[in-house]
Amino acid sequence: MYWGPEPVVDLGYPDDVAKTYEATLREGAIGDVCTVLNGALLAEVWPELVLPVPVRAAWEHRFPAHLRR
Repeated sequence: MYWGPEPVVDLGYPDDVAKTYEATLREGAIGDVCTVLNGALLAEVWPELVLPVPVRAAWEHRFPAHLRR
């Protein structure tokens, strides 16, 4: 899913969480989303994620109470 120069991530670091979650939300299959994402962590980092407008809108439509702030 992630095509950048550093394919290894450490989810203990906020920058790696953002990089991983952005790539998963943009390009991941449903299995990737289910395996990689943690709902509580997604809600925490959601405001900082750089996502295409349609991706952000779709997720906020599906999970409005968790993602909109």
